[in-house]
Amino acid sequence: MIFFQFLYLIYFSIHAAMASPLIGYGASDAVLPAKNQELFYMGFDLGLSISLPGRSRADLISVVQINDGSQLGAIRSAETLISSGVVALAGFPTSHEALLVAKIAKREKLFALFAGAGHSDLASFGDTVFTTGESMQYATESFLKFVQKAYPKSKGLIISNPYAIFSKNQEDILLATLRTGHFSSLSLSSARLSKDLLLPDNALQELSDGKYTYIFLTPYADESVHLMEQLENHHIDIPIITNSSWTTGDVEYIRRFLAKRKTPAFSATNWIRGSIHSLPFETLVKKRYGRDAAPEVAYGYDLGIILGTVLGRVKGPVTREAFLEAFRRSPCFENTTSGRLCFPASGGHALRNINYVQFTKSGFLPIERK
Repeated sequence: MIFFQFLYLIYFSIHAAMASPLIGYGASDAVLPAKNQELFYMGFDLGLSISLPGRSRADLISVVQINDGSQLGAIRSAETLISSGVVALAGFPTSHEALLVAKIAKREKLFALFAGAGHSDLASFGDTVFTTGESMQYATESFLKFVQKAYPKSKGLIISNPYAIFSKNQEDILLATLRTGHFSSLSLSSARLSKDLLLPDNALQELSDGKYTYIFLTPYADESVHLMEQLENHHIDIPIITNSSWTTGDVEYIRRFLAKRKTPAFSATNWIRGSIHSLPFETLVKKRYGRDAAPEVAYGYDLGIILGTVLGRVKGPVTREAFLEAFRRSPCFENTTSGRLCFPASGGHALRNINYVQFTKSGFLPIERK
């Protein structure tokens, strides 16, 4: 009870200082811990201050972050923000959160921009719902091209968590893409984790017998702890490839396993530390926060740059309609951490490049610079 009273006081104090909030930033800890969600918001706040210099963020943003572990926390966050009169929703970086809020945004005909969520269904909510994450189909094809080049004549195993929306979605699209025959040179099988997030005995035995050359993991890093324990206990040390969730989730959960492995662990990523587009952002993060940049901060920063740019385009009263029109006027944005970022007119995922990095004791680094 005291915790919820505290949340209410925070919420009331934020809103009491605002006459008319414009952007509603929301999040919940249903999937990502609060500390990771805070990194997204740090980046967002920085990006907004860069794109709207001299404007008080207290007059621009209403923030409702639900950190009680509720699976429906994102809904409560979004509905609270909408009731305060915001003209746009932002944040909600996981697919779990974004899918819940996308339904509300569609119902309300309200602009929503999510920070990096990648579920394929986010392209089905119409032309007011967007995400800075790449489409799952694009990410899947990128992975298949990567293994075509890295392991062209080897057999791989796709491992998914059927109880997690993001992981199951990627498995479905991977298998559907393979059935098209466009990647007929690849040999891939699949296995699913149990409710205890453990790999079945038959799949473990096949891995132990050397049937597979590499593993592709679709679960988040924190969902892979028991699996990594299994691999270690069975002395299975073959290359691992993961999606971009490993660079925005908490890899510390499994660092102790990765650090001991002799074979590489690769991850897809949208943000490359030290790239020509990222360096100005990294300098700003260091100056503002006294810490190194992280992928979550980069996603949040891009969100702030985009929404601040749109607000700057609006002439006259900032209404829902005026904000949406300003976004549609030019759905491409410069100076993000990945350079130019564009969105399709129909809504959905950003058009952006995917790169691959390799885990090292210094974190995930570009393969050629590891």
